[in-house]
Amino acid sequence: MAITYHAGRRLQGLSTDVTTVTNSTVSSLTDVVFDADTMTGSVTYSGNEITLTGSTSWVNAINANFQFNNTGTQTIECVAQKTGTSAWIIFGLASAKTVASSDMTTQFEYTIRSADDGRTWIRQSSGNWTQVSNTSDNVTFKITNDRTTVTYYADGSSIGTTTHGTPNATYYPMMLPAQTGTAGSYVFDYSGDIITTTTGVKPTNVQLGSRFEETDTRKIYHYANPITFEDDFSDNLGWVKTGTKQDITGGKLTFTATRETTLQEESYNLGSALSTTWVCDFDLDITTFTSGGSSTGAVWFGLSSVDGTTSGSEEVGDYMGLGLYIGTNTDIVVFNTNGNAWNTTSANICAGCGATDLFYVRMIRDGDTITINFYPTDADRTAGTNSEKNGTKTTSGVTGLQYFRVGGRAVSGSFSATLLGSIDELKIWDGVTVVPTGNVWKEEGT
Repeated sequence: MAITYHAGRRLQGLSTDVTTVTNSTVSSLTDVVFDADTMTGSVTYSGNEITLTGSTSWVNAINANFQFNNTGTQTIECVAQKTGTSAWIIFGLASAKTVASSDMTTQFEYTIRSADDGRTWIRQSSGNWTQVSNTSDNVTFKITNDRTTVTYYADGSSIGTTTHGTPNATYYPMMLPAQTGTAGSYVFDYSGDIITTTTGVKPTNVQLGSRFEETDTRKIYHYANPITFEDDFSDNLGWVKTGTKQDITGGKLTFTATRETTLQEESYNLGSALSTTWVCDFDLDITTFTSGGSSTGAVWFGLSSVDGTTSGSEEVGDYMGLGLYIGTNTDIVVFNTNGNAWNTTSANICAGCGATDLFYVRMIRDGDTITINFYPTDADRTAGTNSEKNGTKTTSGVTGLQYFRVGGRAVSGSFSATLLGSIDELKIWDGVTVVPTGNVWKEEGT
């Protein structure tokens, strides 16, 4: 069934309908990736290594996850340690994917067959085998096809050639082991021009807001921007302000480090709690810093399960985020708190930082752990954890993070230091630990 397109940006099709075909060139020997969907019988493999099958008959086979194109030179290599019991290997180029039969050797066009006693054959004409040499239990076999002549190798030396059939065609790498008892080892690599076909990938050349109905699974998907929340602070719509020290003005959310029982916060209700994986970005600009005594104030940025309107930073709840303490110096902490005040469970990222600065901040939650990275120049945050500052904190059971809050330290006392600045370009992606690029298909109800 082909995908059908209807009015109103509505699509229908099976979950396996869409096929993406990619042509590429692999110029040096690379690990074969096996296609589990092509396995016939039973083949035990890990990565590019086959270790065991369940029979000495020729009924267990698997293909690579690509097809050779009819350009360039096709190469398939097998490093064979034929140490298993009754350990045979057949591998090579087949004109089609595996098909179950009582003798699957007939599905190969160009191939090497080798036994655990060293006997080795090649196929030099359709359906016929030629025994070429005895080899050791540990040998590297290779087949190359330059689309005119197919050449067979053992440990780098040619053991035969053939020009029969149609070398100038597209072929599927196929592996057919036959052994029982203890496992052997057959490691496969390849190079050449290849075709990779992927099914079940929904089309992306559609309009934002399109709807895909999978008729076999009854699932519904929407093509949407994957971002959960973003704000450039061009207005204060949806934000709840308490006190006067945190404010949305001039296209930024400005902040002041505080230490006072009068609540000083800006808070936004996301509408529902985030999952246990998310990414949050914002630009943090510390514009003013003057040191003071040892008594500390603070400003913090993060996600909370409570809105803070009762006790501010001291309101009992779950918290994840970033805090700046200000006194003699500026200390940066990562906090991850379950059922307590915001900073009850925290760890230092930077002690005694004490300077104005601009950072591009990325906070990543992955289960129980939050990681915070600070990038001084990379607004795209592409450098992984290779940032100027970073820190992590793990706490179990943190749930219900529904409010993004910027607040001061809601405890009594005074301090003489000053910390002012702003945040901008706030973005949150829920359900991921890596920021997605472009629009995505998202299942309805997830």
